[in-house]
This record gives sequence, structure tokens and C-alpha cells, in this order.
Amino acid sequence: MVNLYQNSLSSTHRKMFSASELSKYRGEDGGPVYIAILGQVFDVTKGRRHYDASSPYSCFAGQDASRSFITGEFEGDGVTSDVSGLEPEAMKGLMDWQSFYHKGLLAGGRFYDERGNPTEVLREVWAGNAAAERREAIRKANEKQHPSCSVRWSKADGGEVWCEEGYPRLVTENDGDGANGQEQRQRCACFGSSGWSNFRKVYEGCGPSSQRCRV
Repeated sequence: MVNLYQNSLSSTHRKMFSASELSKYRGEDGGPVYIAILGQVFDVTKGRRHYDASSPYSCFAGQDASRSFITGEFEGDGVTSDVSGLEPEAMKGLMDWQSFYHKGLLAGGRFYDERGNPTEVLREVWAGNAAAERREAIRKANEKQHPSCSVRWSKADGGEVWCEEGYPRLVTENDGDGANGQEQRQRCACFGSSGWSNFRKVYEGCGPSSQRCRV
């Protein structure tokens, strides 16, 4: 049985619910609507029209369907609180969704134990969120140092990259969270000089002093 803990914002009083009781908060017969994300339950009654039976988001009402916030699966087995296997960026997305709603209730079970303490599953979500934030910080720092190229593509002409200032290079960068603590990705970046290296490559068929390259 999944236990729920209602946290009063003005006191430490907690009222316990069962999972079956949460399922009653689907907005039927004009009643309140609750949804749960990562074990925290939110009263979304004011926006009930988004969760009624005619809405694709009705699957969120009265249960924890955390995974569906990321996958967009609103039917069948895809509607679940199981977030195992999600990438760090997806974990961050869940935390962003959670912060979108005001905090009101805690749901026990997958994400909180019977005492309301975070489970290892929730800690993994937090770790994934932290990893995604570190990646984002590294990417922003790299982007600030060497801005991304302008890019366009059409079926008729193919792709093109260019720099208004500097020279386009295909760079390999480390995000800092992957195998052995690092994960590599490639992008086109603008450099102030026309030099190149194994991690700062000139595009094939493009001269090192060219500011535009076909790709």
C-alpha cells in the first residue's frame, strides 16, 4: 500500500492517505483534483479542465504518473511513476515540472518511505537533476568562450555553418558527466583565430580561413 502524507504549510500536522484514496481525487462529480510528481501531490482543482476525462492529461489525475511528464505517454503501461532509466536531462525536466506546481503534499511509496523520508529512487532523481545542471553549466561556459556557429539547412542546398566573427570549427567537448566522469559531444563553434587541432577541426572541403563552410 502506498501511503500519502499531507503537509500543512502552516503546521507540522500530517494526514495519511492510501493510494486508493488518492485515486478518488480525479475531479469526479465536481470534487477536487490531485496529481502527483515524484511523490509530491499537488491540488490542481483550479485547473480541473486540463485533467477532466476529455483531456489527454486526465491520466495524471488521482495518481503519480511522473514518467508521463517526460515521455508524453498518456495511456496504458506508459502511465507510471517508474522513472528508472531516464537520462539526467529527463530527471531535471521532472524537477522542473515539480517546481511548476506549488508544494502541498508528500506521497509515500516509490519516492518517500512510510516516515516521509526520501527513498533511494528519489535520491537518484536528485542526482540526475544535479548532473544535468552541471552539464548545462559546462555547456554555457563553453558557449560563452566560443559561441556556436550560425547554421542553416535545406533539402535543396544542404547544410551550411558560418561565423560573423571568427572561423567555424567542429569541436569535441566534454560535458563532465558520462563514462569515467565525462561525456563528449560535438558542435560547430566560432574561434577568433584560424588555427586547428584534433579537437578543433576544420570542416572537410573548407579552408581554415573560410568563415562559411558547406556541411
